[in-house]
Amino acid sequence: TRVELLEQSADEILDLVFSEEETPLQEIILDQTAKIVASSGRTLFSQLSERSGVLPSGRTLLGSIIDPLGVFRTSPLVRPNDLDDRNVETMLKLIELARKQAAANKNPMFDLRD
Repeated sequence: TRVELLEQSADEILDLVFSEEETPLQEIILDQTAKIVASSGRTLFSQLSERSGVLPSGRTLLGSIIDPLGVFRTSPLVRPNDLDDRNVETMLKLIELARKQAAANKNPMFDLRD
């Protein structure tokens, strides 16, 4: 059945990704996941900060609450950069490509309808 096929495929993928011995695939997945999480986090924090409003001092409300002294205001730990934007854009493109592939693929494993 389709459920059994999905379960089998999921097991095979998990075996590849979570093997006991470290593999190049694991290294790539962990590295890319870390980049996406960090980039998305900085981008999200920046967007939330901008939406929180600006105080008369010129600082954002969220930034003032989280970092009252402004120590991290210009820090690369919280400010997104061009690489972050590219990482997020690439992730979104890959997700869209996977959706299109799944929709175009006639393999029953990718049929998500009931």
